Amino acid sequence: MRRTYRRIQLTKEGKKAAACIAAGAALLALLLFFLLFRVTSVEVVGSTKYTDEEIKGYALESPLTSNTVLAMTFKSHMEADNIPFVESFDLERLSRQKLRIHVNEKKIIGYIVEGTDKLYFDKDGLVVELVSMDEEEIAQMESEQTQLEELKQQAEAEEALQRAKEAEAALTGHVQEEEDDGEEGESQPVQEVQMIQAEEVNQGNENATEFHAAVTDVPRVLGITEGSVSLGEKIDAVDQGVFNTVLGITRMVEKYGILPEIVLFNENLEITLVYQEGNIHCELGKDTLLEEKITRVAAIMPKMKEYTGILHLEDYTEDTTNIIFSKESLYTLKSRIAEAGGMDESDPAEYDVPTEGDAAQTGDDSQGTEGNSYDTAGNPTE
Repeated sequence: MRRTYRRIQLTKEGKKAAACIAAGAALLALLLFFLLFRVTSVEVVGSTKYTDEEIKGYALESPLTSNTVLAMTFKSHMEADNIPFVESFDLERLSRQKLRIHVNEKKIIGYIVEGTDKLYFDKDGLVVELVSMDEEEIAQMESEQTQLEELKQQAEAEEALQRAKEAEAALTGHVQEEEDDGEEGESQPVQEVQMIQAEEVNQGNENATEFHAAVTDVPRVLGITEGSVSLGEKIDAVDQGVFNTVLGITRMVEKYGILPEIVLFNENLEITLVYQEGNIHCELGKDTLLEEKITRVAAIMPKMKEYTGILHLEDYTEDTTNIIFSKESLYTLKSRIAEAGGMDESDPAEYDVPTEGDAAQTGDDSQGTEGNSYDTAGNPTE
């Protein structure tokens, strides 16, 4: 059987109509595609430094990210160029119209101040971000320099007065009694400081979240550099192992909610955590038993809000039962910070108020007060 075929010849008008129908169908399909897969809901995870709205603005700025299919096809991973503290974004499609943004933050563990810039570095010592101080921070830095000079003058005056009293006593053979012992001993009753057992301090314990330093989420680090610091370059550190130490400290103080304002290393790489605008120094000594030491810092810091001095854990061992807190002059504490940060060229030791044994003085309100020790159960010892 022979098949016959009939050729349909479209007129010019018919061709136009067919083209319009095809175009309309394609347009309708495209419209349905964008309507059905239009992004209507976005979830953000992994961001600690920016709000969800800020992250959405950064990650979804391209028109392609307004559609879940196109976003996953062309923008599933995006490098975060010129965004402080963020390394990249990853997109995850949760449903037809919902995306999740995974924020991959730069692993910053601390920062160093150069002039009026804060240079943030990662666990390898690479400077990954530079942030200029705002006017308030610059004013605060200038205020600290002024305060240091005032404290220095006060310490010199007190030392001169003490020497005059000693000279008078040597000439007269009479030791002058302190006339204001009562007044000077009232303001800082160290007997109120208690030490809490380390096993009681954890993320779910009230004591672990009772104290929070008013600082950024990483501390300023002093005493680790041998030269200038530049963005995009690795810090020339006094010891490369110091970055692992800073990383460990940052993780532990975050765990217990006791971020210090400053982590200070001396020339022997002994560690001091600084709190309360420089009023409290927690001396941890070498990088040994850091978790145990920081556990004890976490336990006692909520009780230290009214004190000025040093919490001594530099000689801490697993067998330690007593922890000493000694009062110090505010100038002594501030000058240590200034010297490590290059703020003050004078020798701070020249103006330190004399101490006796574990006892130290605190300027106007605690001269001659002895250090106090506490066992791990919180009981004062003789």
